[in-house]
Amino acid sequence: MKAVSRSLPKAHVLVVDDEAPILEWLRELLSRAGFEVSAAGDGAEALERFQVQKTDIVVTDILMEGMDGYTLCREIKQRSPHEFIPVIFMTALPDIEKGLDCGADEYLIKPVRSEEVIARIHS
Repeated sequence: MKAVSRSLPKAHVLVVDDEAPILEWLRELLSRAGFEVSAAGDGAEALERFQVQKTDIVVTDILMEGMDGYTLCREIKQRSPHEFIPVIFMTALPDIEKGLDCGADEYLIKPVRSEEVIARIHS
């Protein structure tokens, strides 16, 4: 009997940052690592994308115009109460406790190495 090979669906990562070079770096990095990636330049756009497409994990900056990362994290957690959607903060702010208190599951301080971003998403 021949074994049937099934490919697992790719995890979908929503990346959010108001700095275009960082957003593009994350999009390329995660795409090369095998993830489906969508990107948003601010919290409001990210929340819109989150509401209309299946998202498995969110990687977001904190300091953004309009809706900041803290508010985005709380909104995602409130809108998916029966589903675990991990939120990773990737930011220059060293206030890890505040980030985790608002519901983030991981906290990376910029600058961050590519390998660490991938490892945190996999974990």
